[in-house]
Amino acid sequence: MKDKWICLAILGLLFFSTAAASDNTEFEKTIVGEMVSLYSLDTNSTSVEIIKTGIPQIGLDYDSLTVSPMSEAPADGLMPILISVYQKTGEILRGQARIKIRQYLEVLVTSDRIKQHETISPDKVSLERMEITSLAEKPIVSTDELKGKWTKRTISKGQILMTGMVEEIPAITTGQGVSIIYHISNLEITAAGKALESGYRNETIKVRNTQSGRIINCSIIDGETVQVLTP
Repeated sequence: MKDKWICLAILGLLFFSTAAASDNTEFEKTIVGEMVSLYSLDTNSTSVEIIKTGIPQIGLDYDSLTVSPMSEAPADGLMPILISVYQKTGEILRGQARIKIRQYLEVLVTSDRIKQHETISPDKVSLERMEITSLAEKPIVSTDELKGKWTKRTISKGQILMTGMVEEIPAITTGQGVSIIYHISNLEITAAGKALESGYRNETIKVRNTQSGRIINCSIIDGETVQVLTP
């Protein structure tokens, strides 16, 4: 007989636990639905998770609930909210909850290690759906954004590519041979040189005249030509 009562007690606990879990699930689904509606969230690219709620849910009989943010922060990452629970007679409970909103997007992810100052070929990246909630910079979503650019630093395999990881390839790079143009009165003289710095068009870099050995400041005209700056 004693074993029978123990079995019944265990079954009762299991039933109670299952019912409570079901209640919790429905209650949290309602909160999530309210958050999606409040912020017009795209459920294809966003998820809402209840981290903690201070409202007891077991056996809670209610008709509706509302949620409201407790700060003016955007709907992103961890955030506190206020929940108001109603029956037909009015509000019966009020409490706080912590939720986490995660953002997802198809972004470029490195499929191999990429060295500094290397152009990123399509075979070294893949388009994958990733969480971007905590990214400090804008992710790159297309190989079109990589045209004419190279990496600022070495990037490990499996990294989400972000705009701060790449930059425009300089018109002239350090060590490159260039043609130096000198304007003297109405004369134009050219000489061979070697770039001592990298730079973009119209920027000033130091160049060594390979014949005289003199180092001079020049303005970049194009990818092969610099012009001596006149005092």
